Amino acid sequence: MSATLRGDPPSAPDLKLVSVDYDAMKLDWETPQISLPVLQYNLEIKENGKRKQQLHLPGTINNYQVMHLKAGSKYEVSLAAYNVFGKGRASKPIVAFTESNGKEEWVTKCVESNGWKNGSPGVLKVMVGRMGHQVC
Repeated sequence: MSATLRGDPPSAPDLKLVSVDYDAMKLDWETPQISLPVLQYNLEIKENGKRKQQLHLPGTINNYQVMHLKAGSKYEVSLAAYNVFGKGRASKPIVAFTESNGKEEWVTKCVESNGWKNGSPGVLKVMVGRMGHQVC
C-alpha cells in the first residue's frame, strides 16, 4: 500500500504595488495560507496587454523590483505561489502605468478601484497624468 500526500496548493498571494516610476515598479506580497512552505513564486508581467515575461522567484522572498520597463507604458502583473502540491491561484492583477521620462512633470496616483469609475472591484489602478491635470 502506498502513501498519498494530501494537501492543497497555496492560496493566492495578496500582491501590492509599493511604487512605480518611468522604468521600474516595486511589489510586496503576503501569502495567506502558510501551512506548507512556498517553494517558488511565478510573477507574470504583461506590457500593453501582451505577455512580456514570466519570472520564477524564490519562495523565501516577499518583495521584488521589476526593472527595465518602458516609460509611458501600461503593465499588468499577477503573482502565484507554488508548494509541493502545485501552483496556487494567481493574485488579483495590478495595473500600473509607468511615468513618462520626458521633460514634463508627471505625477502618479494610486487608488483602490472599489467605486472607481471604469474599474474592477479589488484591482489596484495606477494612473499617470501631467501635474495640474485631472488624472481620473
